[in-house]
Amino acid sequence: RILAMASIGKCWKCTKTVYSTEGFSFGPPSNKVVSHKGCFRCAADGCNWKLELGTYKSVGDGKAYCKNHCPMTGKGDLKQQSTHLAVQTESVPGGATGAPTGSGM
Repeated sequence: RILAMASIGKCWKCTKTVYSTEGFSFGPPSNKVVSHKGCFRCAADGCNWKLELGTYKSVGDGKAYCKNHCPMTGKGDLKQQSTHLAVQTESVPGGATGAPTGSGM
């Protein structure tokens, strides 16, 4: 007897059909991507690092990356942003602003 296996889509890496027993989907709900377990590797040229669902990085381009090769998106990390020095301007008489000042300068 032949059992019908449910296809969950085409693999992002090898473009072959992925069945529910051999793969999974990842990414944001609005942009889910399907992968075979063996194809879930970093998309950066020359890397090929085997990824895990809990540690991969994605920028919404339908690809998965290791933490060392995730492309920059222009959006800062909140932890990174909070460590930058706050720059303030000093008011001078007459309403003009003086040179910027900051802590540690």
